[in-house]
Amino acid sequence: MASWIAAGISLAVFVGATQPEALRARRWGKIIPSVGLVWLIARLAVLGVAGGFLAVWLTVLLAFLWAPVISHYTSGWLLGWLCRFSSDEGGFRINYTAARIFAEERRFAEAIEAVRRELRKSPLDYEGHLLLAALHRELKQPLEAAAALAVVINNPAATEEQRNAARAGKEELRKEFAAAH
Repeated sequence: MASWIAAGISLAVFVGATQPEALRARRWGKIIPSVGLVWLIARLAVLGVAGGFLAVWLTVLLAFLWAPVISHYTSGWLLGWLCRFSSDEGGFRINYTAARIFAEERRFAEAIEAVRRELRKSPLDYEGHLLLAALHRELKQPLEAAAALAVVINNPAATEEQRNAARAGKEELRKEFAAAH
């Protein structure tokens, strides 16, 4: 009976874990065999040492089967943990990877902080201000988004193409939030 309960709980967990759009591809090809493996692991775990040993190996197989899902959920946490020790002196090159990962996980406040940390290295960086504007736009903060775009527009070192892209973004922002109010 316990193995059936474990299989039912695992089904709910597996379906819940694969809700993000990036994880939906071929999810039933993982879920169906995984529920069977969980049922078998629960049955074997009570059979003593030999059953426990086989249950461990089946758990490792289950982990390999779910590696993309596990990495999806743990990569942001791991990156955040690794970056918590970083300092502004940690490098001279601008790198928005952490900000993009946070944004992909919809952790916008952390993404904005990561962009601002990188912008300290080059305060007029075009890419950083566009990313910052996009993040503020996601948070429905039009004034902050417009301010980030204004930095690009008023930057004398920006190319005309960059300024035009920022102007277009500011106009889209104006239309989007004017329509909402």
